Amino acid sequence: MNKTFYYFCLLLILCIILIKIYHISKNNKEGFKEGLNIGSEIKKGLLSAFNPLISRMKNIGFGLKNGLHGLGVELQYLGIGTARGVADISILFAYISQFVFSYTMCGVKYISNVPSCLLYYSVDTTFKVFHLPIRISLWVLQSAIGLNLYPIQDKIWKWLLKLNGYIYGSLGFNIIRWPKNVRDQCYNCKRLKLSVLARKGKDIDYDFRVNLPKILTKGMPLLARADEQLQNAFSERGRL
Repeated sequence: MNKTFYYFCLLLILCIILIKIYHISKNNKEGFKEGLNIGSEIKKGLLSAFNPLISRMKNIGFGLKNGLHGLGVELQYLGIGTARGVADISILFAYISQFVFSYTMCGVKYISNVPSCLLYYSVDTTFKVFHLPIRISLWVLQSAIGLNLYPIQDKIWKWLLKLNGYIYGSLGFNIIRWPKNVRDQCYNCKRLKLSVLARKGKDIDYDFRVNLPKILTKGMPLLARADEQLQNAFSERGRL
């Protein structure tokens, strides 16, 4: 009897202790959950506070990167375009020196050959004097009454050239041109043409007026993007 009562009391006490432990653990679990919720709220608050700052810092970083990259591209193509223009200018000066030299040497050649070529020059001048009335008549007819006879003159000249070609091929001499040795001595002289200088001048104009502004747009998209990112970095939104 005493042992049974003793065991009963011991079991009752053990049940009370277990019930207490259960309530304590339940309260602790709820408190732990509340602590986790509070920590999550703090984390969310910190993230919402730092996100704009992080976004602004990213904008600044990417803006500086794109800006410097775009500036580098612009400087690179500025050097390329300018170098091309300067190279063409140097070529133009080389052409000018060759032009002056070739014309000077041709002048020296013609002057020194005047005694040997005077007869041929005189004959050419005589034919031009006799042809002058024809040229004046053709001009007057076209200007006064609109009668254009220049095509007929051109056809006659082409026919004479063709006839001269046949005679030269068959007999070995020209009828409307001086022999080659006379032409080389008195009329022919290799010199740089003025059209070469004009063409190189057009190249220089293209280099600086068209090509340089064109290639300087290579870095503009990066600079525009950098400007947008830096503006966003200091705006109210501060987004990428």
